Amino acid sequence: WSLFTEELDFGFDVARSVVALRQGEGHVDEGGTSVVIESNQSWQSTSLLLEAGQQYHVTATGSFTLADDPRPWLSEANGISIRYAHGYPLGRLLGRIRESGSPQFGGVLSLGSKATITAPGSGTLYLRLNDHGRGLADNRGSVEVRIAHQ
Repeated sequence: WSLFTEELDFGFDVARSVVALRQGEGHVDEGGTSVVIESNQSWQSTSLLLEAGQQYHVTATGSFTLADDPRPWLSEANGISIRYAHGYPLGRLLGRIRESGSPQFGGVLSLGSKATITAPGSGTLYLRLNDHGRGLADNRGSVEVRIAHQ
């Protein structure tokens, strides 16, 4: 509910903003684990369980299109810094951790193409490419995100 109310705005795309609450089932492999994050969806579960206090290195590769008007807006995971949504560059890779047993999500982690994070609590990592809830339908493409122990 809190994610829904944070993004609710005129033209909000309910279907693309639904968050599938999938609890983390696996831990990050020793060599790292990769997931694909789609640009036309809101928060997406990685199905990875991060452990409290552990450091993780996050690397995103690939490019995607955020809009077509007046011409294609191509972006990578660092985002486009001439336009912002929710206080972060449009297209920037963002993360959140939903601690095990909690209905709430932790604060937003600004990841971009490379970041090191320390999990504040054990929980499932969710990722998204930043955009307004009304702007997801015209997005195309994805990024591959690799999560590894630091």
